[in-house]
Amino acid sequence: MAFLSWATRKGIKDAIEEEHPSPLTILKERYVKGEIDRNEYEEKLKDLMGA
Repeated sequence: MAFLSWATRKGIKDAIEEEHPSPLTILKERYVKGEIDRNEYEEKLKDLMGA
């Protein structure tokens, strides 16, 4: 029963993440696509991590 509950919550979380990606996911995607360079990626990553 606990596994089913966990799996359901995980599935809901994954569905929400796909519909509304996190700022970190968006940042990674922009870097991979070449929209931002490494320096900008690292600066924004520090901002997101609160450093």
